[in-house]
Amino acid sequence: ALQLSERPASAHLRLGQFLEARGKLEEALQCYRRATHLGPELAEGFYRLGALLVATRADPHQAEQALSRYLDLTRTPSGRNAANAQAWIARLKARRVAFGDQKTQ
Repeated sequence: ALQLSERPASAHLRLGQFLEARGKLEEALQCYRRATHLGPELAEGFYRLGALLVATRADPHQAEQALSRYLDLTRTPSGRNAANAQAWIARLKARRVAFGDQKTQ
């Protein structure tokens, strides 16, 4: 359960995880977007947003941005999440180049 004392960004992150686990992916994306807006330092929010965008193929450009921000916020990018983020970014960039989309922001 969410604690009333929890910071708003963290509360949106946890709600997003709850919704994602129940297959409510669009609602989860909205929560992750809100979490990253309210908590621009919340690395996990950017990871969750990027991972779900990759999984749903909803917005590859935003996925790449979110995952890059996650890596920027992670002081020592190691472990499974960092490896996933790096691999997804590489795939997203490769697709962008293959399809001639040179958007870098």
